[in-house]
Amino acid sequence: MINHFVKNNLLKPIVDAFLSNGDRYNLLNSAILELFEYIRKVTLLLSPLFFFHLEYMSRTIHCGVTCFIQENLKLLLKYIVDSFWNDLVKFEHLTSIQALKVKYEQVFFTSIQFSLLYHVSLWYLGANKHSSSV
Repeated sequence: MINHFVKNNLLKPIVDAFLSNGDRYNLLNSAILELFEYIRKVTLLLSPLFFFHLEYMSRTIHCGVTCFIQENLKLLLKYIVDSFWNDLVKFEHLTSIQALKVKYEQVFFTSIQFSLLYHVSLWYLGANKHSSSV
């Protein structure tokens, strides 16, 4: 479903309505900011750190539907920021918009950092394993 949103650019009319509304504080503004907050908060619950810990403690929790939801919400977050940030930056003074960008940076830059840390750790453990047996 989220792939359909991204592929067909279905959030564009919503973002356009938000942009057209300007700085007016009304129901439309509140509803769209609430949508962004929901995406940010749910993505927060599914952050890489949270999943890294769960995967370490129990691999079964990390699999299946949960992982599917995580990847789809990350895709939605990426779609919103990558597609609309140049327009939304005008509203960065709003906490919800600012927090969405921060969450984007945390999710995508933290994922890169964890991946790098994981690979360096494997290399280090492998290197020490071979050097201790010599």
